[in-house]
Amino acid sequence: MGRILKRSKSFVLGVCDCGCGNTVNIKTASCRLQRFAYCHNMIFLHKMGSESSHYKTGKFNDTRGYILTLQRDHHFANNDGYVYQHRLVWEQEHSASLLSWADIHHKDGNRHNNVWYNLTGMMKAQHTHIHSKKDMSNRLCIICNQKTYVTIQGYERWFRHPITKQEWVCRQCYRKI
Repeated sequence: MGRILKRSKSFVLGVCDCGCGNTVNIKTASCRLQRFAYCHNMIFLHKMGSESSHYKTGKFNDTRGYILTLQRDHHFANNDGYVYQHRLVWEQEHSASLLSWADIHHKDGNRHNNVWYNLTGMMKAQHTHIHSKKDMSNRLCIICNQKTYVTIQGYERWFRHPITKQEWVCRQCYRKI
């Protein structure tokens, strides 16, 4: 606790514990204890990177299952200085820098498998198309009972029934409704 300078019924005035010499209300009217001047506790208590008490390897998993690596000087580093490991591996293997519209695809679908031969660079639109494809081979039209209808471009066209919104209707039957 900081050195006490002045006491009163509503507060106790003291010196900031970080060593800056600023005065701070150690005990306020609401009986809240305070050791540091405003925002000094963030600088004093929360050290970054290898200086932090929580630092282990500079790597951690995000909520989506990707591995992030500490590399503050990278152009894709987030506010905390972390970059997705699969992007770093791909850039290092191909001696190239990814641009903002590029994505890295894991061929086997395992987000922890960041071996260079499991990674493919592609545009974000292509990556979205790969992950949004659904298997419609077992789908039947509720009107004509036919299986998948494939267009000349190779796309399977299915529509939700306009009334039930649950069952699937092929393109030809949808045009007749």
